[in-house]
Amino acid sequence: MKETGQATGVGARLKRAREARGITLRELADRTKISTRCFEAIERDDLKRLPAGIFARAFVRTYAAEVGLDPDGAVTDFFAQFAPPEPPPEEAAPPPRSRWQEIDFGGLARAGALVLPVMLLAVWGLWGWTRDSDPAPIAATPIPAVSFDVPAPGPIRFARDVVARDDVVRAGGPAAGPLSLRIEANANCWVSVTADGRMVYRQLMAPGEEAAIEASRELQVRVGDAGAVTLFLNGERVRSLGEPGTVVAVHIDQQNAHEFAGSRPLMQ
Repeated sequence: MKETGQATGVGARLKRAREARGITLRELADRTKISTRCFEAIERDDLKRLPAGIFARAFVRTYAAEVGLDPDGAVTDFFAQFAPPEPPPEEAAPPPRSRWQEIDFGGLARAGALVLPVMLLAVWGLWGWTRDSDPAPIAATPIPAVSFDVPAPGPIRFARDVVARDDVVRAGGPAAGPLSLRIEANANCWVSVTADGRMVYRQLMAPGEEAAIEASRELQVRVGDAGAVTLFLNGERVRSLGEPGTVVAVHIDQQNAHEFAGSRPLMQ
């Protein structure tokens, strides 16, 4: 698979469109909440520096839309650069000779004509002998049927797909001052944050990316993988959100902010 660190191909086209609009990489990162490292990798056509799967495609699509290029065309052209070349056509080899073509059906037919009468005579003699020596039938005692009352199984509830009301953390206790939240991604995941009743952040985060949000009254945080992010509230690290792979929702306000410190996981 071809990969290059030079600013050529689709990455160079995206960079020229960005510079023509007078947009810096920092401005682009602030608009889209995607790190400048990812945009630099796109401009260098450096696929190794991008996250795998839908995240890389989403970053290229977002870049193209911000600089005025066709997002779908940019995604198609960008990843076409790394497709392996098609192998040259091979000459068709003659089909192998099947085992059926090697069988002497004439010899089998002649052997069958000799063996078949002997087999028929043997079967007829065996049938006559077993008919004359059939044993007497054995009397059988019926066994009563036994029934079991088995309760029907309840519905299965998957923790990684369902966030119930009980999963939202709410506690008592006052806190003063604004709420300052910093999110660090340890693995690929989706994160959304509502501050004071308004959606302010909704993004697919890649490893190493960060986001900072402030609110005066409350924060509502939803995370697609509890083990993929680390939260810092007012400069202090928030304890574990729950088991890796689970979807969690956390409510933070002035009354319960002090409850988020410690080592015990928030989700039990």
